Amino acid sequence: MKDSLFYTINFNDVRKLWRDIRAHHSCRSESRPAVTQVFFDTFDWRLWQKDLTLIREENDLKLSDVEPLQPSLRESWRRKAQPKFWWQFPDGPMKDALQSLLGVRALMSLAAIQKTRRTMSLLNEDGKTVLKIHHDYIHLKDVSERCKNIHILWLQPIRGYKNDLQKFQKFLRERDLTKSEEWVYSRILKAVGRRPGDYTSKFRLDLTPNLNSDKALRMILRYLIDVMKSNEEGIKADTDTEFLHDFRVSSRRIRSALGQIKGVLPKDKTDQFRRDFSILGKSTNRLRDLDVYLLKKEQYRELLPKHTVGGLDPFFQDVSDARRAELNKVKKFLKSSIYRELMSRWEEFIDTEMGGPGEEAKNAQKPVFEVAQRVIFRRYRQVIRGGKGIHDHSPDEQLHRLRIECKRLRYLLEFFACLFPKKDMLSLIGQLKKLQDNLGDFNDLCVQQEYLKEYLNQIKKNRVDALLTAAAIGGLITALSQKQRLVRSEFKQRFDVFSARGNHALFIKLFKPRLGGGAKG
Repeated sequence: MKDSLFYTINFNDVRKLWRDIRAHHSCRSESRPAVTQVFFDTFDWRLWQKDLTLIREENDLKLSDVEPLQPSLRESWRRKAQPKFWWQFPDGPMKDALQSLLGVRALMSLAAIQKTRRTMSLLNEDGKTVLKIHHDYIHLKDVSERCKNIHILWLQPIRGYKNDLQKFQKFLRERDLTKSEEWVYSRILKAVGRRPGDYTSKFRLDLTPNLNSDKALRMILRYLIDVMKSNEEGIKADTDTEFLHDFRVSSRRIRSALGQIKGVLPKDKTDQFRRDFSILGKSTNRLRDLDVYLLKKEQYRELLPKHTVGGLDPFFQDVSDARRAELNKVKKFLKSSIYRELMSRWEEFIDTEMGGPGEEAKNAQKPVFEVAQRVIFRRYRQVIRGGKGIHDHSPDEQLHRLRIECKRLRYLLEFFACLFPKKDMLSLIGQLKKLQDNLGDFNDLCVQQEYLKEYLNQIKKNRVDALLTAAAIGGLITALSQKQRLVRSEFKQRFDVFSARGNHALFIKLFKPRLGGGAKG
């Protein structure tokens, strides 16, 4: 299958080709009944990034390579509902593979087709098959009449009969048929108006070192606002929790860009929008917190003895009920005139009001490379200074402040990664991420314990029959406290790695402002 050769052909040429094959070759033909196939991937193309797709064909699911569509795993799926999350699958290789591929993202239907296949087998003098020629007639559902039918001719070589394949390829060239450079999956997606990789949660933008800073910042902000808008419908539909997560991350990145890249935009405007986006972020805080508790359900259960696990059921039911109410609030906000007006004002600002004259925008016309160096190196020094000031007895608040500083540095590195050598930037971001993970875990464990303590106080006041739940919540708080101490003990090692001599030298080499050097060449 990997050696198959594909040709694009129209229906009339197929009929003529079939007649020519019969006239010049000994052959045998067969047809398969039509089958319906539905193609799946996540919103951010996690399967496609691994050259895979998930196909439902009648009552089977097939995890397939995309070039060509060759199944690597199969799973029976007799449910009427379409597959959505990996944990809905029965235990087995398919479930394990999808868990590592999908994470918490939902599968979404990309295209539905009806496929009919006719096969012509070429035979030698001994009646043995030397080559198989397949014609796939693909009818696409729910697309315009103009592009709803695709005809694919493909050759399936038979081991040991290479000469027969080459002779038939010459036979096709004589009839003006040439190999297609586009795979079947790509043709199907194009026909339904989808472009693989058209969305990613990772920040990807191409800037040039000499681009004016106001234009560069406009590009960054436009990119981020587009990401937010791309996730609105997924939040409203409650497709999966990552739509809200990506929406919030882009909002934070916007606030970070406006707060850190100073002297490029008019200050009164940036201050106003930072406040607006802060309010927007706060409006989704509680929903994200509730999402996290539900996503950690199995982790929480594993931290408790089996005889107390059942006590968590009322807690998760309360969280689910609260989440349902909070989601309705967020959906209402996203549909509100307040939100629409904020976004409209924001888009008008980034498209038409950039780089105004005056002292407050003194860096607007400076090359973005120069501004990027300065803001990154300044933030790096703040991270190092903050980290070195933390010791075993430092209050938790110091780690929380360092976490925020690291996040700001991470955003800057991602904004301007394209201006510096890729290998160096991947190394620095990777090391910073490890430190961030430690600080993030520490913060999350603090927040989770506080929430559980509040919940425990509420059930003690309001539920006289909640002894098992109280015991489970108390046990969970204890387990999380132990994990927090372990995470705290790992901080110094993580920070020492990040602040090591090699990393420090690389930060100086790339970002310490000076004449020449640094930009990727």
